[in-house]
Amino acid sequence: MSNAKALGTFLAWMLARRLITGIEVPREKDGLPYRFQDQDDHSAQLRRCLTDSEVPLEVRVVGALVRLYAIPVARIVALTTDRFSRDETHSYLMIEQNAVILPPSLAALIEELIAARQRDGLKRRGIRAGAGPGVPAFMFPGRPPSRPRNTTSLGKELRRFGLPTLAARNSAMIANIVDLEPVVVSDLFGIAPQTAHKWAQYAQTSWATYLAARSAETASGHNVQRSSRMSV
Repeated sequence: MSNAKALGTFLAWMLARRLITGIEVPREKDGLPYRFQDQDDHSAQLRRCLTDSEVPLEVRVVGALVRLYAIPVARIVALTTDRFSRDETHSYLMIEQNAVILPPSLAALIEELIAARQRDGLKRRGIRAGAGPGVPAFMFPGRPPSRPRNTTSLGKELRRFGLPTLAARNSAMIANIVDLEPVVVSDLFGIAPQTAHKWAQYAQTSWATYLAARSAETASGHNVQRSSRMSV
């Protein structure tokens, strides 16, 4: 990954957080996303997913999973009800081989969604919404319910409720990747191992650059304040 490509992605990330303004970042296709969501918008949309009962339950769960864990919609719709579990302390969602701890508000939404799937199964004369007897039900069944929901129609519904996924997923990715090993990121986020390593390298370098810039800015501010006090 060249310095120019890393710089372009970093500037896009800074723009999304309103740390810089008035810059347009041209991009080439280099394997790293460059569309990020404004931090305030990201938080507000996540809050809507977790609290707004006017938004359909499916949309709320998918929107929250994208914004918290950067999971692609295509992998979300493939989730089955047995991927959710809870113990005395936490609720979990298995993403590939990783048990992700869920915030209580999202866990409650998923439990409500699973209960709805079970009621749907009873209405179908005891036939579960999976592929057959003994097969776990899809959390997001399509038509027929033995198949997961179509991602195109779900994406349109997310956009209709003001919850687009691309920039939101990129923002969630950069927020999480600094805390996870690339191999876990590859499994959890559904990206190639090479891309996960690029993301990790970019995030580490960009975050260090940002902290250095903030430290320099803070030191400069202190010097200005000290000069002002001395001149009074």
